[in-house]
Amino acid sequence: MDLLGGLFSRDWLITTLYILPGIILGFTFHEFCHAAVAVRLGDPTPKHQKRLTLNPLAHIDPIGFIAMILFHFGWAKPVMINPNNFKNPRRDDMLVSVAGPISNLVLATVMFVIFKFLPISPMSPTSNDPMSIFAIIVYYAFFFNIVLFVFNLIPIPPLDGYHVARNFIPYKYFDKLAVFERYSIYILLAVIFLLGNYIFLAADFIRSLYYMLPF
Repeated sequence: MDLLGGLFSRDWLITTLYILPGIILGFTFHEFCHAAVAVRLGDPTPKHQKRLTLNPLAHIDPIGFIAMILFHFGWAKPVMINPNNFKNPRRDDMLVSVAGPISNLVLATVMFVIFKFLPISPMSPTSNDPMSIFAIIVYYAFFFNIVLFVFNLIPIPPLDGYHVARNFIPYKYFDKLAVFERYSIYILLAVIFLLGNYIFLAADFIRSLYYMLPF
C-alpha cells in the first residue's frame, strides 16, 4: 500500500507529466527515422504500414508506453522492414538501425540548445512558474533522449545495437544467433536489472559533455 501510495503520489504524478513530452517525442522521432531511412534506401514496407509519419499514435505501443511511465522501462512499436528490398542488405540494415539512436542524440542536442538559451533553469518539479515548467520539460526531454541513445546501442535483441552487430557476423553463425535471440528478452531484462545504473551513468557522462560545449 505504501509502495502504491508513493508510486501515485502528487510528486510522482507531476514528474510523470513533465517527462511525458520527452518520452512521446523520443519514441516518435526514433521510429520515424527508422522508417524514413528504410524508405529512402528502397524498402517501402514502413510506408505501406503508415509508419512514415510524425504522428505519435502510429509509433506508440500502449503497453510499452504505460510501462515506461510506471517502471521507467518501456518500448515503442518497432518499425518492420524487409532487407530484401535493399540494394546492399547488410549495409542498409545497419543504416536503418543506427538511424534510431542517432535521432535521439539529435533530439537531445536540440533540447539542450533550447534549454541553454532559456532565461531560467529548472529549480523544482513542483514549480508553478510557466517558464520554469517549460525548462523542466525540455531538460527531461534532453536527458531522456540521451538515455534512449545509450540504451539502444546495447547489442542485445531487439535493440538497434544488436541489429548493427549482427550484420558483422558471418551467415554461417546465424543458427547460433537464433538461439540467442530466443532468450533475448530474458537476457535484456537481466542486463537492465544488473547494469541499469551503468546505463544511466553512461547517459550522465554524455550529459556532462554537453555542458563543455562553448555556449
